[in-house]
Amino acid sequence: MRRLLFDGQQLSHCETASGETFSGAAFISAVPPQALSGVLQQSGEQAASLLPRLEQFQYAPIITIYFRTRKALPASTPLAFINSPLQWMFELPDPGGHLYSLVISAAVKEATLPRERLHALVCDELRRFWGSRCLEDYGVGDIKIIKEKRATILQTPAAQRLRPPTRTAATNFFLAGDWIDTDLPATIESAVESARRAAACLTGST
Repeated sequence: MRRLLFDGQQLSHCETASGETFSGAAFISAVPPQALSGVLQQSGEQAASLLPRLEQFQYAPIITIYFRTRKALPASTPLAFINSPLQWMFELPDPGGHLYSLVISAAVKEATLPRERLHALVCDELRRFWGSRCLEDYGVGDIKIIKEKRATILQTPAAQRLRPPTRTAATNFFLAGDWIDTDLPATIESAVESARRAAACLTGST
């Protein structure tokens, strides 16, 4: 989305990067604050003043590591790691074998490491928890590392004061996302609650 077009106190059209426009009776934005801030800045003075504090958010990184094994690891998932830089492990549906994801939230330090160091860290932790030969014994395949440097807002008292409500000053423009003020931390539960509230605003049931 490139910009929003307003008619008085209502959002009338959305314009894509290719110049195509879409109209609607009501709109829900479900993009993160940094993306919405960029769109509003391109949408004129009225739009830029709609949510003027979005650029003040700071962000925390999340690292997700995916790997397959030939044999299932002897662990029930979801699994929480203790005394480890790794935090969570999940097993994902995969017809070709056993697919796992490892998650490091608030990975401020780990996000600065080169991928080779992260790869070595993962291998070391797998060996520590499942034995020195676990890579060979369970057939650990390629390890894919994804760094999301602005995965979530940095959850501080200052950020809490910045979180906007579902409704905006535009009467037909609503917000959804984990970063919306839902009385919950900015987690997936908050994202679900924000969607529920946005849908209720759209249907007029709140």
